[in-house]
Amino acid sequence: MQEFYVRNDEYRVGRDKVLISPIERDRQIKDEENLKAGALPVRRRMASIMLFLEKLLALQIQSWDYRPVLDLEEDTTACFLSMYRLLEDLKKTDLSISIPFATTFSRAWNAMLVNYIPVLLKRLPPQLQRNIKGFQETLRSFPKGEDHTLGYYLTEYAGENWLPFPFINLIRELHIEHALKPETSTLSQWTELLKQIIEPLTGKKLQK
Repeated sequence: MQEFYVRNDEYRVGRDKVLISPIERDRQIKDEENLKAGALPVRRRMASIMLFLEKLLALQIQSWDYRPVLDLEEDTTACFLSMYRLLEDLKKTDLSISIPFATTFSRAWNAMLVNYIPVLLKRLPPQLQRNIKGFQETLRSFPKGEDHTLGYYLTEYAGENWLPFPFINLIRELHIEHALKPETSTLSQWTELLKQIIEPLTGKKLQK
């Protein structure tokens, strides 16, 4: 079975690669000097701090590495297995600011919606159809009562190289909840749903 890999250097930004115009560099130097001297207004100071934090977060997101995943185009069950592995990894590690994690999750989700459900779902036994539809609906509507759900972000931000903060918060909260109550966490419920899909499809027991 073929695998694709997310190249580490695609998500790593070196300091020597950050290009700053001379005008921007002069302004930053002046701002830093004024900030040390206490000459900047409070609003200007806060804007400078927020800009620094945004750049720091961008560098941290770009530097995140991630494991290989299955080829979603060649294996029709890979979308479910990929999501299972992703959620198992999220149980152990806070991957909320990992672009490779979000990209892989989004690809697997959309492969399920586009390649699997419309084409292959009707060929499956009724119970397996219900399990797949149940998993789809669970993620599509999580968290309950919100307009912008996990399913929304996985669909709308497919292929993007940046992460919306509400999505980051959703992923982080899922990880924290599992750390507090692993047996009954949302992630445990989702991986159990996926097991009930993958094992009948493959005829094999899943290994974490």
